[in-house]
Amino acid sequence: MQVEAFFRAAGEEDRAAIGAILARAYEQDFRILTRDVKVAAALMAGGIVVERFRVLEADGGVVACVALSDVSGRTFAVEPRQFRRLTGRIKGTIASWVFADTLVKPLDLPEGTGFIEYVTVAEDWRGRGLGRRLLAETLALGLHERYRLTVQLRNRVALGLYRSFGFVLIRSYRNGLLDTFPLQRELLLEYAGRRP
Repeated sequence: MQVEAFFRAAGEEDRAAIGAILARAYEQDFRILTRDVKVAAALMAGGIVVERFRVLEADGGVVACVALSDVSGRTFAVEPRQFRRLTGRIKGTIASWVFADTLVKPLDLPEGTGFIEYVTVAEDWRGRGLGRRLLAETLALGLHERYRLTVQLRNRVALGLYRSFGFVLIRSYRNGLLDTFPLQRELLLEYAGRRP
């Protein structure tokens, strides 16, 4: 079922909604830090670099988001004090180091490459083509010559979506730093042309 949604640049007023969407989508990744989705949402909302996000708005609210990093900067910033305040001194300090290493560290990308992050649709809005719309709109912006993204092998829906757009596998690797549970297979994909 197609939904009427407006694709636009995110603004400060969208920070909390984006944080909530990301916290729900990555709830499993936050479990070692907190089981409280509201705390995870506050951590995400406080760290997102709003100008690097785009959102889909429907029914008067943000229902999906996507972010775009490149060699000039990432989509997330870590404020250690906020991590400590929301999760405790020890957990917060360790989490801010982990987040800084995995989400803030500059990317080693070829010139002209954008890195797509957080292609995320709110749970109640899934199955309506919004992930496809987010990706199509992001690529249509034409901000970069090529795009890369990572996806967990277990995320078959997202993997199928990316492949349908012409993303191809560059590398497969095991990632366990942020997940902190068993190592997970991640795939690095690249898109360098028009969708078939």
